[in-house]
Amino acid sequence: MICDGWLKLDPRTKIVLVLVLSASIAWAMTLPVELACLAAILLLNVASGFAKDALKLVVLYAALNGLSAVLNADLFIVAILGTIVHLALVFFLPFSAAGYLVRSTQVSELMASMEQLYLPRGLIISLCVMLRYMPCLRKDVENIGVAMHMRGIRTGLGALLTPMKSLEYVFVPLLSGASVMADDLSMAAYTRGVDIPGRKSRYFACRLGWADALVFSLLAALIVWRFVWT
Repeated sequence: MICDGWLKLDPRTKIVLVLVLSASIAWAMTLPVELACLAAILLLNVASGFAKDALKLVVLYAALNGLSAVLNADLFIVAILGTIVHLALVFFLPFSAAGYLVRSTQVSELMASMEQLYLPRGLIISLCVMLRYMPCLRKDVENIGVAMHMRGIRTGLGALLTPMKSLEYVFVPLLSGASVMADDLSMAAYTRGVDIPGRKSRYFACRLGWADALVFSLLAALIVWRFVWT
């Protein structure tokens, strides 16, 4: 997806953002700090031209918190659902940052920035294939949902009435096509000459700017808060 906003972060900054927020899962993050991190991710999405995605994140976060407050009974089924909602809230920030990385980064940008770090070429190709795989995976899920709807199989909230059968209808074709899709993306990358040795000229010039410095400062403040102030 092309980033149409006025803000454009370096892919290395986005990767560090995802890594730090992923590490924050093990921290006892307070609600104000969590809301501040979420607000930063929302601002990055809006400034990058993904206002609709930022709105979806707000609605999803509010819905998860509402369900977490409601699902506090002692019933076994309610406790299981409450645990699932709690885990979704725990992983909400890392997945939100990862979604922003996938939406706002093109494969050529990622490859150009990773080459500046002198990483192994095999690792760079793997990261680029993974980045390209995410939108294809989402498209496959949408196509499977359309196929299920055309055959009269419950989708959406109706799938909760038959959860095991719905999961089978989704995951079996998804997993069977995943390896084929990964092979196709790898072959497409090799066809473009990514494995050819030597220095290459890139269309995208990746440089760290003031926005990247601001994000690094906020992440440093988050780390200082965790290991110094608490």
